[in-house]
Amino acid sequence: MDGHRVEMGRIEFLVEVKGDLTEVQKNQLLEIAYKCPVHRTLHSKIHCANKYFHNFLKSIFMSREIKLQSIITCPTCAHRKEETMPIDSCQFFYECESCHKVLKAKEGDCCVYCSYGSVKCPSIQDKGKCC
Repeated sequence: MDGHRVEMGRIEFLVEVKGDLTEVQKNQLLEIAYKCPVHRTLHSKIHCANKYFHNFLKSIFMSREIKLQSIITCPTCAHRKEETMPIDSCQFFYECESCHKVLKAKEGDCCVYCSYGSVKCPSIQDKGKCC
């Protein structure tokens, strides 16, 4: 090193305020900044693991013959489209490309594929329960 101290685990944020604000208003802005999800995450205990998660899950699903393609049928206009389901998360919303209605999972279903798809989601196929 060139004699400079490097702090790897330090992140500083700077809030720039423009305009005439009172100290109370400035403090309120800082309170809002402290509630930011990124700020809260950085202040929590962070566990970092490097994995090839997506490829790992894909290999598991492929070895168990889990179907990743599902045809979603819009209940409003009956438009049908084949989609590839995510293997590492549930999809709660889907916008129909024909009528633009945003579909959401029905009560009791974990995702739009379980509600409107021709094939249940990979998690249900694999474990019989939601991800």
